[in-house]
Formats: sequence, structure tokens, C-alpha cells
Amino acid sequence: WESEGAAFAAYFKGEKVVDLWGGYADSTSHRKWKNDTMTMLFSSTKSICAICFAILVDRGLVAYDDLVTKYWPEFGQNDKEKITIEILLSHQGGLAYVDKMIEEADIMDWRRMSKIFEDQKPNWTPGQEVAYHAMTFGWLIDQLIRRIDPGKRSLSQFFKEEIAEPHNLDLTIGAPLELEHRIARLAWAPKFLAARELIQYPTLLKMFWNGAFTPINLRNRIFQSATIFNNPDIRSLDIPSATGMGTARSLAKLHALIVDGKLLKAEILEKLFSDPIVLNQMDSLLLSNVSFGKGFFYTKNSQVL
Repeated sequence: WESEGAAFAAYFKGEKVVDLWGGYADSTSHRKWKNDTMTMLFSSTKSICAICFAILVDRGLVAYDDLVTKYWPEFGQNDKEKITIEILLSHQGGLAYVDKMIEEADIMDWRRMSKIFEDQKPNWTPGQEVAYHAMTFGWLIDQLIRRIDPGKRSLSQFFKEEIAEPHNLDLTIGAPLELEHRIARLAWAPKFLAARELIQYPTLLKMFWNGAFTPINLRNRIFQSATIFNNPDIRSLDIPSATGMGTARSLAKLHALIVDGKLLKAEILEKLFSDPIVLNQMDSLLLSNVSFGKGFFYTKNSQVL
């Protein structure tokens, strides 16, 4: 699908073994993809959310089996009082979408976002169904981190100060204007390439189709097309489920730091690498089998190096 330009990087046992880039960052202006070109991370940003939360668990500030209301009492309104952090992190909280139309002004005010989730009734009984919280996941984790972190930082600020800056990672959540000249422009894949991919991987069509028609996407302008994120005002927003920005090199390095035990203790890593709480279950929105746990999306690798 990345017919215009792309980058790929991989680490093995702490060493960078692949670091490739090529094509155009913006074909309309003939701007080539460079070694420091950044791109939207979209749902890879959720992995950043999960890593930040795991660090708080690692420091003994919170446990996965705690009730959300232990840290956010107001959240317990409207039949949400029994939701645990583990349930929320595994997309079982019943908050895959909200009834209120979310405006850009809401996104820019975390207190308004807090009230939206406090007032929301679950879409179904929490813990009874699995449904990918495509946009709401990051906002919910942000609300928790603001309450659990002793510094009361946002998720994006926590990530910047605790992980990105200390480890020299070219990653951010919400793109400041000074980075605009480095960001790749999003473009739709040519129809024949998209058709070829969907024929080869038919489950993608089902996932994209059902994901596009979730209530939160239908009701909110900023979620209706990926290319809306070419707007600097939109991609500068703090949306922890989607507006991560960075290089493939730094995204690979971040996950290498996790795997190699540089960010988390062994006991927390063991929890992350154990079987997820949701194992090969049907997602009621994506209509595909998924595995979720501790904030991560799990897939089984046929080959383990």
C-alpha cells in the first residue's frame, strides 16, 4: 500500500539490523523520503500508551487488576463501577464509542474529555464483549495516567519526559508545528493496489469496513478519513490512540528497549509476554478474531528467533 514512500527498521538482540527508507514523503511536491522523515503512527500509538502504563505498574503505582474507580472515582457512574484496568486495557470496557459528538475543543481540554467518559453509559455490559476501542482507548489511558502519575502529567508528556527524551527517540504524540517540514503526506493507495491487497488478505476488507462504520467514526468529522491528518491542526492534537508521529527507526528502537528489558523489570515483562486476557476471541466491531491484553494487540509468530 505504501506505493509513494515508506520506511522500515528492525532490531535484533539490541542491535539495529535493518534501517531502510525510500520513495516520496510527498509526491505532489516531489519531496523525497529522507532518513529523518516522520510519519503518522496511527494505532501503533496505542503501543506507546501500553508501554507508558506498564512503566507505572513497574513502579508500583498501579496494578492491572485494580478498579478504575480507585484512581478515577467519577468514572464509576452509569454502571461502570466494576470495570478494572485490565478490562479497559483489553478493549472489553464497553466504551468503544461515546454518544456525544467529540469536537476539537473537547480533545484540547482533558477535563471535558473526562466528563464525556464519566457521563457515558457502557455500549454493552463491561467484560462481556470484546470490541476494538479504536479512538477511545488512548483517551481513557491518558485520563488514568494523569491521575496515577505523581507529576499529574498527560500521557504524551509522560512519554516525552520518561521515554522519548532519555532514550533519544524521534517519537511524539501530537506533532508540533516545528516538525511539519519532516512529516510525510498521507495519500490513498491506487485502487488496483488496494484491490490486490484485499484479495490477498480478505480479512482486511472486513476489518476496514466495520471499523469505518463504528458510531464514533460516523459521528465525528475528524475520524472519517485518514487524509484529514494531513491537516497540521488535526495532527497536532493530543489523540493518544492515533496521533503518534515518528520514524520507523525510533519505533523499532522503542520496542527493542522493551524486549531487551531496558525499560521494565523482568516480572512485568513476564506479564506482558504471557497469554493475553483476550485470546483469539471475536471482536464485535471488527468481526475478526483478536487477542488483546495489557494494552497490546497480540499476534502469534510462526517463527520465534
